[in-house]
Amino acid sequence: MASETLLEVRDLNVWLPAAAGAPRVHIVRDVSFTVGRGERLGVVGESGCGKSTTLLSLVGLLPARAAVSGSIRLDGVDLLGGASPRGERLATARGRDVGVVLQSSMNTLNPVYRVGRQMMEGLRPEVRTDARRARARVHDLLERVGLPPRVARAYPHELSGGMRQRVAIALALAPEPKLLLADEPTTALDTIVQARVMEVLDSLCADGQLSVILVSHHLALAARFCDRLMVMYAGRAVEHAGRDTISTRAGHPYTRLLLAATADIGMRKDDVVSIPGAPPSLALAHEGCPFEPRCPERFGDCADRVPTLDQIGVDHHVGCFARQTKGHLA
Repeated sequence: MASETLLEVRDLNVWLPAAAGAPRVHIVRDVSFTVGRGERLGVVGESGCGKSTTLLSLVGLLPARAAVSGSIRLDGVDLLGGASPRGERLATARGRDVGVVLQSSMNTLNPVYRVGRQMMEGLRPEVRTDARRARARVHDLLERVGLPPRVARAYPHELSGGMRQRVAIALALAPEPKLLLADEPTTALDTIVQARVMEVLDSLCADGQLSVILVSHHLALAARFCDRLMVMYAGRAVEHAGRDTISTRAGHPYTRLLLAATADIGMRKDDVVSIPGAPPSLALAHEGCPFEPRCPERFGDCADRVPTLDQIGVDHHVGCFARQTKGHLA
């Protein structure tokens, strides 16, 4: 049975400022998705595909000159509409119902304050004003991410990279959010520490109360952790399906190439393939499918029009002319 919807994003578009005097660049184009309570959604794709911009737009962490349109509804509340300013509504959600873990923990942690003080500032007011209760909550959060209570007395520079990232996760959980946004949380870590951080995230989701959106360029990692995956390319969603569907019946050529380019233990060097070329610049207009110049299955329509994201199966949507012309039973 499908879980109750917590987050609903519809027709999200984001324009970011470019050089002085230049028009804004259309970074995210007509992206729609939902996240259920306790569900984990992975947003994957190469660097420059709009993944992080999509994530940061949900909580108002884009530059001041950014423009956002569409609908973002959290627990039924429209964060982009209503009477109060958009930035205020997004910031309120970020401080109460949505936690954020960024790529670099040092972008989150203040180097001149001890870990415990920073975590206390993130607690809900009714907890923060009771010193004994606040200290107990900080120690409990540290234990939940696999760190001893003594870490509360440390400064960020006294911790390893993996420990700092786990502190960043604990800090994001301090206000008891319903939704956790994780933007490449393991990028700067070695393989073993990456695994430990993902184990922490997995254990935090074990009770089914916390929803997660994980942004990653690592498709295999996202598929192991997430329930559903959304593949992005050139600012658009090109495929959206459950992880098993993506892993075994990927419909978009880009998704299949991402899977083929994923290295695994035991593979020979010659078995790992790379995707030729690079994602297009989002500042340049492209009339047809943005993946067409790199696509091994391209044909006439691909150069002229952008395919829509169509349903080809149960909870499986693909934006590809080659797939659509083969019919639902392909």
